[in-house]
Amino acid sequence: PGAPDRVFATVDDDAYERLVDVWADALDRAGAARAEVLHLHHLTPANEAALRAFPTVPVVGQLHGTELALLRAIEAGATPAGWRFADRWRRRMRRWARACERLIVPPGASAEIARLLALPRGAMVELPSGVELDLFRSRPLDRNKRLVHWRRWLVEQPLGWHVSGAPGSVAYSDDDLWPFQEAEAILLYVGR
Repeated sequence: PGAPDRVFATVDDDAYERLVDVWADALDRAGAARAEVLHLHHLTPANEAALRAFPTVPVVGQLHGTELALLRAIEAGATPAGWRFADRWRRRMRRWARACERLIVPPGASAEIARLLALPRGAMVELPSGVELDLFRSRPLDRNKRLVHWRRWLVEQPLGWHVSGAPGSVAYSDDDLWPFQEAEAILLYVGR
């Protein structure tokens, strides 16, 4: 297993600067200088990298809730031991949010986000995270067809990866597929 995630509020200035440099390099290699807009998810050192390395490229930010949990804890004074840099990170997140041309936020969250990030509500657009129904349609399959589908993506052509970052480095065996043979429904979660 990989190392556990570090809470930004525990990350010191030297590590922060290294993160900004890594993101600036990654954005550069991805062609950010030629982009018409950068769509950055979460408020992270990627935002600082974009501001420093590509100041003329507009940024659209999108929040999913991670930042809000951190900012709520900081605001409530409920910061665990070790969050020595919490206030610095709050200031950074507020600056990054203000630098966004638009900030996409979950529906119903703009009032709280405006307060936590000291932003005008007009800078935000509430937009549900959803699915493009033209691309993803429900197609009920019988158990045998469903098993063939899952076997293809989990055993024969896996795309998951271990912390090594090598696609396909996480794969399953036929013995691991028993839930797909027995279950009435399969719940799939994609995320961290």
